[in-house]
Amino acid sequence: KKSRDETADRVLADVEAFHKQETEKVYSARRQREAYKDSLQDQIRLRNSSRDSARKNELESKKQINHDFEGHVKETLKQKEDQRQRHLEYCKQVQQQQAETTNLNAKKKTSDEAVAEMMIRDSQ
Repeated sequence: KKSRDETADRVLADVEAFHKQETEKVYSARRQREAYKDSLQDQIRLRNSSRDSARKNELESKKQINHDFEGHVKETLKQKEDQRQRHLEYCKQVQQQQAETTNLNAKKKTSDEAVAEMMIRDSQ
C-alpha cells in the first residue's frame, strides 16, 4: 500500500510538473504572441507616421510651389502693367508732339498765307 501511495504521489507530482510545464509553455507562447503583435503595431505606427510626414512634406512643397508661382504671376502682371503704362505715356507724348507739329504747321501755313497776301497787295 505504501508503495502504491508513493507511486501515486510520484505520478501526481509528475502530472503536476507536466501541467506546470505545459501551462508555462502556453503563457510563454502568449507573451511571445503579444510581443510580436506589439512589434507589428509599432512598425505600422512608424510606417504611418513616415507616410503622414511624407504627405505633410509633399503638401508643404506644393504650397511653396504655388506660392512661388503666384508671386511670379503677380510680378509678371505688374511688369506687364508697368510696360502698358509706359506705352500709354509714350503714345500720349507722340500724340501731343503730333498735335503741336500740326498746330505749328497750321500757324506756318497761316503765316505763309499772310505773307503771300501781303506780297500780292504790295505788288498791286
